[in-house]
Order: sequence, then structure tokens, then C-alpha cells
Amino acid sequence: MLGNPSHPARFCGSILSLANAGVMTMRWILLVVAILGFALAFSAKSPGLMGIGLLVGFVGLFAALFSFAAARIAATTRPDSTLLTDRDISVLRASLNKRASAPAPASTSTPPEKS
Repeated sequence: MLGNPSHPARFCGSILSLANAGVMTMRWILLVVAILGFALAFSAKSPGLMGIGLLVGFVGLFAALFSFAAARIAATTRPDSTLLTDRDISVLRASLNKRASAPAPASTSTPPEKS
């Protein structure tokens, strides 16, 4: 079973997984589509073909930019399991309120007298 290249164990220990492998290739496909669109626009002999090439190039570049940005954000976010729950927040607030309501220790130093 491990010899099968489509088996999920093939990705074990790597950054790639079956879920995001298609998303990762989509970013690069969008970038290639943008480059091909600009190449079409620069090599076009008619204004209509140039317009289509520019449109494909800019739309592909815009989509690739947001795809790379979304991947970067997703790579640096923390999972929801690391966030504090409502119970944890209420315990923290209670400990802060308890600390704030405790009397401050008396100061032993005397303030300087005015002359």
C-alpha cells in the first residue's frame, strides 16, 4: 500500500498535504496565465487581441497576488485550538479584579516636607 504514489502516506512529514497541494499549484498556474496574457498583449498585431491579452494578464496577476497573500496569511495564523475560551477569559478577568481590589501595601517612606 505504501508503494502506491497516490497514497496519503507519501506526503507524511512534508509541508505538502493532499488538501493544499491543488491550492498551491493554482497560485503558480495563475501566475503563468498572467505572464502568458502579457506575452500575448506584447506580441499582438491587433488592438482587440492586445486588449484581451492585457485583460487576461491583469486579472491573472490580481488573482495570483491575492492567492499568494492568502497563502502567506494562512501559513502564519494560529489554529483556533490555541485561542482562549470564554472560561479562560473569565478566569483571567477574575484574577485581575481580585488583584485590583486588594489593598495596596502601606508605604514606609514619608513624603518630603514643603518649606
